[in-house]
Amino acid sequence: MRRVVLIFGPPGSGKTTLARTLGLAVYDRDDPGWTSEAHFRRAISALAQQPNAQAVVIRAGSTPNARAQAARLVAATEQRLLLVDADTCRQRIAQRGQTSQHIRRQMAAVDTWWTRYRPDSATPARGQAAPRRSTGDPNLKTSQWRAIRAHWQALRLPTCQAPRCLLPGQPIRYDGRRGPDSLDVGHIELRVHDTRTTWTIEDTRPEHSRCNQSAGGHAGNARKRPTLARPGTASRW
Repeated sequence: MRRVVLIFGPPGSGKTTLARTLGLAVYDRDDPGWTSEAHFRRAISALAQQPNAQAVVIRAGSTPNARAQAARLVAATEQRLLLVDADTCRQRIAQRGQTSQHIRRQMAAVDTWWTRYRPDSATPARGQAAPRRSTGDPNLKTSQWRAIRAHWQALRLPTCQAPRCLLPGQPIRYDGRRGPDSLDVGHIELRVHDTRTTWTIEDTRPEHSRCNQSAGGHAGNARKRPTLARPGTASRW
């Protein structure tokens, strides 16, 4: 019986370990035998044409679109997504005994994966309304915005994702104390549904508080309401 299993997850999540326990041929892009991404994709795409294929394919798959494309490419019969938190992934990578340069690349890849990660339910289906919130700039008083902030707080990604980071090399601080290097949530894209402004995790990124304020994203940096001059009182009627 044909069995092609797709395993997704960030570096250090245990994809290779799980793949080896399944007793199937393992297709892992990290293996040195693959000369390029195109070489690897040609090999795994051939699995879709094999009626008796017995294989497990390892892919990053941080977004629903990437996971769907991989499933179509190999005609997968099973999919498994390993959602291992970023801190655990980094600890596992540090214990692998690899070169410092490779470890740095893998650590950065963990942050990139979790920054891009979207669950399958993050994108509304065609014809389905997205979650709504009132028109205007999001603020932390709404339950939706608190949930978005809690998402990034739980991931604890150290790298500021602002386009122009003002504190390069300084990790984001998650201890709850306010400061220039503490966590703030930046806005990436505005989504409009039925004239209402909607914000989801897809529209946000973790940033230093200072970087977010400099871009005008903080309430204290918002456009100030113009002060209207008080009309003078006539001395004579």
